[in-house]
Amino acid sequence: MTTITRWQVDDLQQALYRLLIQDRKALQSPADHSEGRGYFETALVVDPFGSVFKMISSKEDTKAIMKDNKTL
Repeated sequence: MTTITRWQVDDLQQALYRLLIQDRKALQSPADHSEGRGYFETALVVDPFGSVFKMISSKEDTKAIMKDNKTL
């Protein structure tokens, strides 16, 4: 059984870079879940011990968009 820990980060690209230079492996490259607008992005990383981390980056505008019932 694999446990995935979720991390909220301000800058997904910077956080991913910092982990990759420390010998972590990317399981999933950054994926944009907001139709290319950059409002909600995720990436998966595994550490040397096999722990999986899901990094999440969302912009404050996401709350406003969801309030207006617009599709991300």
